[in-house]
Amino acid sequence: MLNLITERKFFVQKKGCLVSISIALSIGLFFGCTPMLREKPPSLTGTFSGTLQDGTPIRMTFLQDQNTVTGHGVVGARSFSLSGLTSWQGPMVLGFEDGATEAAHVTLSPDGAGATVKGLGQTFALEQGGSPVRATPGLFAGRYSKSGPSPLWLVLTQSGNLLAGTGYIDGKPVAVVGRVTELRQASGSLLFSDESQCRAKVTLSDDSRALAIHGLGLPIQMTRE
Repeated sequence: MLNLITERKFFVQKKGCLVSISIALSIGLFFGCTPMLREKPPSLTGTFSGTLQDGTPIRMTFLQDQNTVTGHGVVGARSFSLSGLTSWQGPMVLGFEDGATEAAHVTLSPDGAGATVKGLGQTFALEQGGSPVRATPGLFAGRYSKSGPSPLWLVLTQSGNLLAGTGYIDGKPVAVVGRVTELRQASGSLLFSDESQCRAKVTLSDDSRALAIHGLGLPIQMTRE
């Protein structure tokens, strides 16, 4: 009889323990997961506007894709393309119509309503808003890749003669800006994750199905997807 009572008490205690654990897990899951469902991390996607120290207006329209951004902008009367290896803070490169490039660094504010940019010889603030700087489709716009043991791919957008893109080349993520110099040729700069840059040229085939990159050793041939 004593054994039966002991076993019954153990069963009740064990059952109560299971119930307590179940309730605790339910409360933890509810309160732990609910904020994740409600909160959306800030993003660089969108248009940000501001002025330089001399009063020159500047606008940048970003498109964020995970840990990279591409886009186009206008400072004064000068248009430029932009690309960076960042989700909310990191290096960028700007490419202008005259072929000049500028290294830059962007930091998104915690609430996503503004950004601080270090570049063009100064540090300036941007606020979200303004007319978007739209990209217009061009011959180079598209996704290119090459099969093999190491992934090789490149995605380009185009606005007029300006190019912006990101990719994975030579085993490294890259940000790309450039400008069209001839009908099917362009030149620009590649930005790597260590913030080093490399000049490169690209050539598009007559049927626009293949892209060749020159400047990284042997030419890299890619096919449009």
